[in-house]
Amino acid sequence: MRNTLRERFPGALTASASLDLTSTDALELLVKAPTPGQAAKLTKPQIIAGLARHRRHHRDQKAGAIQAALREPQLGVAIPVATAYGAAATAHARLLLERSARRILKRSVR
Repeated sequence: MRNTLRERFPGALTASASLDLTSTDALELLVKAPTPGQAAKLTKPQIIAGLARHRRHHRDQKAGAIQAALREPQLGVAIPVATAYGAAATAHARLLLERSARRILKRSVR
């Protein structure tokens, strides 16, 4: 996933630098806005809400940095190509979220 993002949506890597690309909040953001066009439209309150669900500290500052990174000019690609890469990133992020949920469930059952 990192390579896909580096090639087609480097702003997502920059935005998730303060989190962790495979953290549930970063993955949730990627599922919500998998293309540069969608990500640029995310509002600060939307980003803060995601950070709050995952109990992140300093949400306002992190949300501002994330929003700025997502609004930076990205690599110009045709909309169908961006959509296809967005679909691939979404699928990968959902797979990682599902694995994370299974690990949490296993821990709570023990």
